[in-house]
Amino acid sequence: LQPSAQWKYLGFRLDPKLTFRAHIAFFAERAATTVNAMLMLGNSIRGLTALQKRTLYISCVLPLLTYGAQ
Repeated sequence: LQPSAQWKYLGFRLDPKLTFRAHIAFFAERAATTVNAMLMLGNSIRGLTALQKRTLYISCVLPLLTYGAQ
């Protein structure tokens, strides 16, 4: 068994100094992946309207970026 440089507790990724860098990096990567998926959806023949893009952003990306930011 090897000690880990970070651990999860209640959905937060913590490092030994409690800087939350691991948490921020993980959720920033997930948000970027979600945005890329949204771009693929909008790259179809008709694409997405601005309202649909905004709705997807608010419902899918924003919660990822703001998780634990209270």
